[in-house]
Amino acid sequence: MLNIVLLEPEIPANTGNIGRTCVAAGAKLHLIEPMGFQINEKQVKRAGLDYWDKLDYTIYDSYPDFLEKNQINVYSPRSDMFFERYEVRLTLGCLMLMFPRYVQGLENGDYSTLRPEHITYYRQCIMLANEHLLKPENKSLLRWIRQTGRTHVGLQGTTDYAYSGLLYQLFEYQPFQGMLDTDLNVGVVDIRPSRNLAKLSQIIGKFEYLHRVDTLNGKYININTEKFFNLYIRLLYDGGITEYEDDSEYAPSGCVSFLTIHQSKGMEFPIVVVDSLSNVPRTRNNDLMLQIEARYFKRPAFEPYDQTKYFDFWRLYYTAFSRARAVSALTAA
Repeated sequence: MLNIVLLEPEIPANTGNIGRTCVAAGAKLHLIEPMGFQINEKQVKRAGLDYWDKLDYTIYDSYPDFLEKNQINVYSPRSDMFFERYEVRLTLGCLMLMFPRYVQGLENGDYSTLRPEHITYYRQCIMLANEHLLKPENKSLLRWIRQTGRTHVGLQGTTDYAYSGLLYQLFEYQPFQGMLDTDLNVGVVDIRPSRNLAKLSQIIGKFEYLHRVDTLNGKYININTEKFFNLYIRLLYDGGITEYEDDSEYAPSGCVSFLTIHQSKGMEFPIVVVDSLSNVPRTRNNDLMLQIEARYFKRPAFEPYDQTKYFDFWRLYYTAFSRARAVSALTAA
């Protein structure tokens, strides 16, 4: 199948025309956000005529997201994809199913602090967990989650565990146990699920520390669970979380690496794509350096300070351009 990929398209009419062409050619259209329009805008559909509902298309949150969902491994620990990882979504979904009253409130639209994107994300986590639990090989995990949920619904006293305790019990089942048993010497892509589960464990532990939650009490279980998902996890989801990053291996083999120019210093790659060529040097200089020079320097500066911003800008991109051994692709908005 022919695949057409539009990276951050800005003109709705052009996108509609391309979509119509994809239908005629039997191609799939991939749209990578952010886009300069809503996909349901009239201009998009007008350009697509009556073909838009026949178009096979997928929308992605980012370029790394596009690569990952098309089976191209990505090493991009700073791309805020933590909450999109399979192991994180599955874990959160299983945890939510252990609190039936919270799930019921989610379905009833009782939580005003959650925006539509939060509700959609949580529902996707729950659906993913349900799909996993309904597989025959996961009967024991399903039985335990159901029993735990019934315990929490009828809880009168106090448990001897909190959210971290539930998490560690969950980790005794597959696929979590297999992820955590991964050899630490494998590549960064293979070890990533284990690292992300460890990070999620730290996140939950910090919530318990900050809110002084070390048990689940019948009186406060619903309040604390709502705080956990609707406040704590929601804020982290909005802000984005970086994944585990190995400082000694910025560019592991077997995957596409997304790096800042500074991270790429001293390294070489067969192919390098440099983005943001539309950037310009900063518009103004801090005259503090001019004052320091006038007072303390006894000889002229190596570079005139009014030109430093240009030299720094050129040096930065020279670093980027000189990383490629074979092909350097330059892009600009």
